[in-house]
Amino acid sequence: MGKNNPAQYRSLAKKISKVELLLLFALIMMWVLTYAWMGVKRSEHLETMSSLQQQILLLAKDSIDPDTHDLRQVWPLGRTFPLLILRGSLIVNGTMDEITRASQGFQEAFGNYLNADVLFTEMSRSKSGSTWIRADQISERQRVTWLHSREDGLTFVIVAHEKPLLALSGYTGYSFVLMLCAVLGSALLLMALIWALSWMRLSAVKGLVQNKPS
Repeated sequence: MGKNNPAQYRSLAKKISKVELLLLFALIMMWVLTYAWMGVKRSEHLETMSSLQQQILLLAKDSIDPDTHDLRQVWPLGRTFPLLILRGSLIVNGTMDEITRASQGFQEAFGNYLNADVLFTEMSRSKSGSTWIRADQISERQRVTWLHSREDGLTFVIVAHEKPLLALSGYTGYSFVLMLCAVLGSALLLMALIWALSWMRLSAVKGLVQNKPS
């Protein structure tokens, strides 16, 4: 009968290593693709909400009196879509009390925010648009959407936090389901790894028994 030798063990070890590396690579790729896809869908949902905010600003331009004493009384969307009204660069009205009461310019209010330079440049060049700002590195992003009204020289601006916008767009539920699928996929891959290693080791044991000298 044949005898087992170190070459057999090295061959088995190589097979096990290949299986482990293959499944580990599949696991890593699955999570990389999951996060990449979530990033793509997040951008798409934010674009959808930006389009919605543009439509809201069109309605506000035609229906809101900029001289209204308490704008919150006539603006029912203040919690999700806070509104600011600018005349030139000065904030003349809005639902963001901490900014409106200060009677300050728009650049003065948001000049220290991250990406503010991009915002101001785009606002000066485009009649309408949308971009993000952030108070600091750890704060939540805010989505700024604007619409210039050339008839009266006013600019209507919505400054909304991205998290509520994403929840309203359905992205939060979508990302939860996607993450759940990724977790289940990871569990299946780990089960496949355990099964493959067990099968290979069992086959090796059978080979040892068959090759055992009588």
